[in-house]
Amino acid sequence: MRFALFWTFGTAIFFSCETGAVQEAKEDPLRTAAKWLWLQQGRDGGWHSPKYGFLKGGETYTAFAMYALSLVPDSVWKPEETAVNRGLNFIREHIRQNGVLGTGDSGILEYPNYATAYALRVLIHHNREEDRGRIATVVQYLRKEQFEGNRGISDTMAAYGAWGFGETNLKYGEFGYVDISHTRRVTEALNAAEQLDTHAIRACRSFLRLCQKHPADARVRAKSGGRKTGVPFDGGFFYSPVIEGANKGKSDSGNDSVPAYFKSYATATCDGILSLLGTGATPGRNPDLDSAISWLRKRPEMDPPPGLPLDELEPWYKAMHYYHLMVRAEVYRKLGWDCGEIGRILSAEQYEDGHFENRMSPLMKEDDPVLATCMAVIAMSNCR
Repeated sequence: MRFALFWTFGTAIFFSCETGAVQEAKEDPLRTAAKWLWLQQGRDGGWHSPKYGFLKGGETYTAFAMYALSLVPDSVWKPEETAVNRGLNFIREHIRQNGVLGTGDSGILEYPNYATAYALRVLIHHNREEDRGRIATVVQYLRKEQFEGNRGISDTMAAYGAWGFGETNLKYGEFGYVDISHTRRVTEALNAAEQLDTHAIRACRSFLRLCQKHPADARVRAKSGGRKTGVPFDGGFFYSPVIEGANKGKSDSGNDSVPAYFKSYATATCDGILSLLGTGATPGRNPDLDSAISWLRKRPEMDPPPGLPLDELEPWYKAMHYYHLMVRAEVYRKLGWDCGEIGRILSAEQYEDGHFENRMSPLMKEDDPVLATCMAVIAMSNCR
């Protein structure tokens, strides 16, 4: 018997050319991924890394997993209410008095600003009366984490307007690990809470212009050797103007007229677009956003992520596979673009039990199936 293969998002359909019978060959990948991810919930209500010791505390993983699962429609997979409550209770019990999540009982930092931003979005999504005060405390913490004048960071400094890792030992005027990814997560979370004021937006967009190599921004960037102007503007983003080694795209060595600079690449550009959208920018009315969208539209390749070098010792183009699909899907959903290709890629890569795992490189910890599956669930949910 001969079969023709057709794809709808999430399910492969085999149509028999001889009998006309339609057979469903694969269960909805989002359903099986969500089911697998709920099964990873621990007895304490949290999700814990099975591979990385400093993430076994579960504060960041639980916030991320609960956020990913909150995107799954009930029509695809409806979790038991007791499981949801256990996850919420884990988050509640681990949020500190000052509103931060991810600092750990042992003092280990589990990406505090990432964890807290996703926890805020989870609490807002579930909208429980008992969390109203907790949400206000978390918002207050995240607002204080922005690098601006109240923290001794002037608008002439590269970190101005950004959010960073969430180090607990920074003194007035100091900034630590600062990048566009943390900035995007906090911006979106505060936007969801309707707590981004005009000052925070203006400062954040200042940082984003620096990551976009905006010609109107004369601040010194990483890699520039102290030179302030002459970097070509293409609309795309790089990851951090503060931490050189964190940038995963190639750098241009520069010449007499152009200083060295980091080139734009897709994952950073997606985070840049989502950051701008998080500040309330709208397509057609914000030139910086339109330039970034144009950069991404011209580079639709899913694998490898455009802009990531293929000849470096550290293969970031392999390591950021699921991160790229996730942020692409998030952007495509916001812009109303078709992301059927993302769904097809994920459907083909899913393991039989429902999980995802990047075995090409451990550099971004995507070899951890809990982390990779969270990313895949976010991507697939945004492609519905």
